Amino acid sequence: MSDEEHLPEFSVRPRFQVESPMSAAEVVQRIKDGLKACKKDCQGTTAVRYAIITVPERERHFWSPHLTITIEDHEGGGCLVRGLYSPAPMAWTMFVFFYTVIGMSVLGALLYGLSCYSLDKPTTAFWWALGLAIALLSIYLVSYSGQKVGRKQLGQLHKFIEDCLGQATA
Repeated sequence: MSDEEHLPEFSVRPRFQVESPMSAAEVVQRIKDGLKACKKDCQGTTAVRYAIITVPERERHFWSPHLTITIEDHEGGGCLVRGLYSPAPMAWTMFVFFYTVIGMSVLGALLYGLSCYSLDKPTTAFWWALGLAIALLSIYLVSYSGQKVGRKQLGQLHKFIEDCLGQATA
């Protein structure tokens, strides 16, 4: 089975959660050991109930994913491991900035267009709103295609955490 066959579906920030019979300390230790053992595939940092896993620096590019792991004690023993795949913080911030600025501009153009319409003036602002909405869609498509570019690395991170936990995280 390839690394990509059991990955979360395409979404803005795919996530998973899995119950593990191990304690939180054991999971963190297995992640630490895994990071030491496979420096060529993954690197990262760990804390008491938290870990960030990335691809090695030499393989990293703008679309490379990060895996953030949080570990919580579970009722009745064991722990709950939650994983969140996301783009690099710089890429995430850039896209949120563009979505916000263009989204607010669409809203402003619509409000201005409606004001002009109510005053029986030319409503060219609606064309601006349409153009900005198309820009929003194109940014979404760019981020979606970027996620496809990082899909192989996402599979690499997913396989790493499954190996550390000793079970599937689907």
